[in-house]
Amino acid sequence: MKKINLIYSIFISVLFLNSGCESDANVTVPSTERKLVVGGFLSPNENEHEISLSLSEPLFSTDPFFNTTNANVTISSEGSSYQIAYDVDAAAFVFNNSQFNIANGKNYHLKIVAENGKTVEADMTTLSDTMPSIEEFKINKDTIYSEWSSNQIRYNLKLNWKDIASEKNYYRLTANRLVKYFGAIDTTIEPIEEFNSFTLKDDLGKDGQILSSTFKFDDYSLNNETVGFEIVLMKIDVNYYNYYKTLNNYAGEDPFAEPVILFSNIQNGLGVFSNFQSIKIRRIL
Repeated sequence: MKKINLIYSIFISVLFLNSGCESDANVTVPSTERKLVVGGFLSPNENEHEISLSLSEPLFSTDPFFNTTNANVTISSEGSSYQIAYDVDAAAFVFNNSQFNIANGKNYHLKIVAENGKTVEADMTTLSDTMPSIEEFKINKDTIYSEWSSNQIRYNLKLNWKDIASEKNYYRLTANRLVKYFGAIDTTIEPIEEFNSFTLKDDLGKDGQILSSTFKFDDYSLNNETVGFEIVLMKIDVNYYNYYKTLNNYAGEDPFAEPVILFSNIQNGLGVFSNFQSIKIRRIL
């Protein structure tokens, strides 16, 4: 009994001492300025091009918000330049090839001056017009069953293509489902977001060889019919590749995930200024 009383007395004393040592913590929180965030994915294959512009939202900042739609956005190449106007409907700065042409194998410079004087810049070189050759597009169809014993179909898509020899290449692939809803006349194109929404590839150690990418889709809908699939093969530059590579590692709102710093090639800002070319390969079932 004496031993129990002694332990209890020590426990109460520790609690009392700890409560007497409480003090307010004065922590200096570092202030971070808002930065311009640029999104530029241009393609010589396209006629219309967009440059998106927004502001970063740091947790602790004393910088006021300012209107990014009033920024001065200029793209230039080989001595010519064009000031891009803001398009309200697109919520971006938009231009087409008749205003300023985006061509293969050229250097481009982007300069943005915001209304508060903040300036960001970026450079890129567009890719060659050579595209890889498609070797094979296979679709396998398997019957699987869900835990509710309803019949499901799993489609396995595989695309093989031959890498362009004697140049460093990066690729991004996405897949779409061609679907016809019952009662509808037109076919709808829907992106496949199950399993893997996109794939990144490079030709490291496989220059000029056959590369491949796979997608899977489980079809269990009762109000539509899958009539085919489409894979979009994109040849992308290294800036595009690095941006999506870091984006693929981003865990969203997971509080236990380690933070990921997204790739940026924007001087004094955030985001990416890059280019790509794409081809679509479609198969009807």
